[in-house]
Amino acid sequence: MLKQESFKKEGQTKAVLWIIIFVLLFIRIFYCQRLTEIQELKREISVLNERLALGILPKWNLQDFVILDMEATGYAPLDPSAKKGMCYSGDRTKTASGATVVPNLTVATGKHIPFGTWLWIEGLGWRIVEDRGGKIGKEHIDICFKTQKEALAWGRKKVRVVVPVTTNKGGQD
Repeated sequence: MLKQESFKKEGQTKAVLWIIIFVLLFIRIFYCQRLTEIQELKREISVLNERLALGILPKWNLQDFVILDMEATGYAPLDPSAKKGMCYSGDRTKTASGATVVPNLTVATGKHIPFGTWLWIEGLGWRIVEDRGGKIGKEHIDICFKTQKEALAWGRKKVRVVVPVTTNKGGQD
């Protein structure tokens, strides 16, 4: 009987150790994923701070705007599997305006919306027009995502877009 209890306790100890190992492994994986996300956010903040220092963040009277219903799709030029000619042309890290590509901030529109225009996109928030696309018309917007998986998950949908009538560059009124 004593031997059976000894084996039972040893089995319970092993089970507890496996649970602890599993929890620690989960925490490590979660931490590494969060660390990567934090590094990406720091990069995006750095780009925004750079733009703020250059005085190209928007100032406008929010009473002056137009609301458009547009078809929104996604693209991911920084994804390693991005296809030249479809997701980007030339340098995958640069937009048509010459600005650095920033996933979750950069959008591409037709020429009717000037580069540097900030837009509010339903379901996403504020984004900036810095890119163009050969097949992007007046009622279409292409949203830059970090990965093709995210772009495909976004899909193709109708969204409401708020466009300020005037965008003053250089932080001037």
